[in-house]
Amino acid sequence: MKIGILTFHFANNYGASLQVFSFQKYLDFLGYDSEVINFCSHLQDSHHRLFEYNDSVKGIIKNLVRLPHFFSRNKRIRKFNVFREKYIKISDTKYSCYQELEKNLKDRYDLIFVGSDQVWNPNVNDFDEVYFKIASCGIPVFTYAASFGNADSKQLDIYKFYIRKFKKISVREVSGADILEKMGINNIIPVLDPTLLIPRDYYKKLSLSGRIISGPYVVCYFLGRKNYNRVFDFMSKISNSIKMPVYFINVNYGKISYSNKMINDAGPEDFLSILNNAKIVFTNSFHATAISLVLGVPFYTFEFSFSTGDKRKQDLLDLFGIHNRTIVDLSFCGGVSFDNSDLLSAQCNIGNLQNFSFKYIKECISSLS
Repeated sequence: MKIGILTFHFANNYGASLQVFSFQKYLDFLGYDSEVINFCSHLQDSHHRLFEYNDSVKGIIKNLVRLPHFFSRNKRIRKFNVFREKYIKISDTKYSCYQELEKNLKDRYDLIFVGSDQVWNPNVNDFDEVYFKIASCGIPVFTYAASFGNADSKQLDIYKFYIRKFKKISVREVSGADILEKMGINNIIPVLDPTLLIPRDYYKKLSLSGRIISGPYVVCYFLGRKNYNRVFDFMSKISNSIKMPVYFINVNYGKISYSNKMINDAGPEDFLSILNNAKIVFTNSFHATAISLVLGVPFYTFEFSFSTGDKRKQDLLDLFGIHNRTIVDLSFCGGVSFDNSDLLSAQCNIGNLQNFSFKYIKECISSLS
């Protein structure tokens, strides 16, 4: 049996790379031949290049801002490419639109999984309808841990026709199941993100090839420029309070990226190493939160998005009963805890939740037997 995986495999993003690595690793463990479908639209391809092919004013400004970071960004992108070549099996044929996929998939795969990540979020800047339309390709198609991000039922309603064509649907967040139920689509199964499916030993092994920072340190990985200056000031206070340096895994490339202790060229293995060896992780990233949990590294998650409807991180923390690790404002609290006893307790629950997710995957595959 040949299984195709359709997700954001191409993104030079730590979470995107590690979730597809983890999902494929689990399918390998089951003994199935899986392959990531090498789909990348022209827009997606432009967004993840060293320079965007975009002659809009916004695109020109973005390229100019990134220009001083040419060498560090080039190094970072090369690390992602090497990671994909080493660890992820991707189809030789590359597709850029649904019509190309529709013509070629029937003879290549017995079934397809769509997801994980925000494949069903129309609000991401390089969203493509292919992640819905693929259900009409003539092959049994299932989702695994599809996420809507901050999308709501009104935005998704135009894709209801395609959503109903999926053989089985699993979502990453409980809030995602609620959205689909509001649309009249039932029997939705919440499952774990793929990064939570594999043992932490896999991540620790990958981290051995990554960057090592000497001495005790704290790391901050913050996505987006909104609030970034405030977070930087907040982390400076944390650093002074605990007498420990703070390193930033930076992907924003603004003015602040010239600051001391900014890491602008980290690849996936560097990312894992830096997280694994940190005393504490501060982040607003779903996947950095999930992987810190797997590694057992104390973390705090910035959550400023309650008003946007984005419940990804909060659903994850609620699932494991560790919502006390949320930072909802940047009022300096005077100190942080290095204790990870709550994470060790939460890790005990991963096994039961993994079994539920494993069962879903096996049922999807066995339904074709």
